[in-house]
Amino acid sequence: MPRLHYRAALIALTATLSLILITISYTREALRDVAILPKWPKRNFPTIRAGRTILFETAVHDEVIGALGHSLSQVDVRLTYASRFRFHFDRVLRDILPYEPEVFSENHFDQVREWIKNDEIDNLILTSCHEGLLEFQEDILTSTANVVCIVHHGGGNFANNLKHLLTVLVERGQIRIVVLAHHVKQTVKDEVQFWADDEDNRFWDRLKIEIFVPGFIYPKHKEFNKVAPFPHKAVIQGNLEQARRDYSKIFRSLNASLHADASLWGYAMNSDGVFEANTAEPFELHLVGQRIKETPVVIPDTLQHIITVDENLSYPEYYNLIAEADLLIPAFSNRGTLWDTASSTIAAAIITRTPVLVSERHLRAYTYIKGPAGIERTVSEGDIGALERLRRTGDPRSRPEKLRREWDDYEDKIQHENAKMWTRVLMEKKDRALWGKW
Repeated sequence: MPRLHYRAALIALTATLSLILITISYTREALRDVAILPKWPKRNFPTIRAGRTILFETAVHDEVIGALGHSLSQVDVRLTYASRFRFHFDRVLRDILPYEPEVFSENHFDQVREWIKNDEIDNLILTSCHEGLLEFQEDILTSTANVVCIVHHGGGNFANNLKHLLTVLVERGQIRIVVLAHHVKQTVKDEVQFWADDEDNRFWDRLKIEIFVPGFIYPKHKEFNKVAPFPHKAVIQGNLEQARRDYSKIFRSLNASLHADASLWGYAMNSDGVFEANTAEPFELHLVGQRIKETPVVIPDTLQHIITVDENLSYPEYYNLIAEADLLIPAFSNRGTLWDTASSTIAAAIITRTPVLVSERHLRAYTYIKGPAGIERTVSEGDIGALERLRRTGDPRSRPEKLRREWDDYEDKIQHENAKMWTRVLMEKKDRALWGKW
């Protein structure tokens, strides 16, 4: 009898293991196309009691305004916008928000000052921290408003411009700092810790420094297509200034590559020494931004059929053009955007769901570039070297239907991280006993 029991148990165990293996095999097949399994239920955001929350902007960082509004709408916070919008950004804002925004664009400086003096604000978000504090710091000190200061630059810029404006507000516990990338947080934190060590002032230890990833989806409906050869269309975004982006290196390297093998790019040189397209889909490079008269960027004559400058665009036109591109090229010309400054190029990539060409240096600075948001290159091959390789090897992205899911999951994770950040930053006046009164 014991032997029969043993044999029966062995048969049952074998059957159970077989069933488990069949289930695993089926599940693996069914999930083969799932790019990222979310760690939380999608769109399950907290609700934040923030009271009256005002956003003040001096018309410089439009994409940050949109990202803040979109992110806060996810946690049921409706912003009041005291801002003027450039290049029809108000159209974008109305497209991405689930509510009609309340906007004060006329005399918005005076309006915000009146609200502060009447102590009618729970949270005041200054999207240009230095300019906002210069304008309102004295008034803020007479109020109980919680100030959220968006800092775009760390390092010496932060120390020289902001320390004297921050000191009293930090001592009162009345301000929080929000930056737009990991590397900016690190340089800001290093500076604040130096002040704490140098002055032996403990209140600097209490200053909260958080990271906000600026992103929303625009245009709402984007076509994802496999491209051959890849990339067909690339974009360098931003005002055309050599000090910000290394156009000279891009032009020089592209010119050299075309002389070495123009057919790789879909071109041939004509009798005038100018490269002309000889295929249906030659490579295109778009420089999207405003020309600066004082420091003009000169495009070589040989590249006149390859490079296009797209300027004076409205924001809807601007985002749509970038969304149609296969790749964004940062082309940073100095260390600042990898050390102490957040670049609008990275935000544009997330907003338009266009991958950005990145090296290890970019990934260290912008730690949230993951999955579909980045196409990697080595540090030494440079931007044009990476494009050469991609033109030879083909489109490295997933097929369209999978790529869309990857972007959906990526965006979902970003918004959840932002939502968790807001729970640590925003507050209603009646909840401030938990934080410390001022």
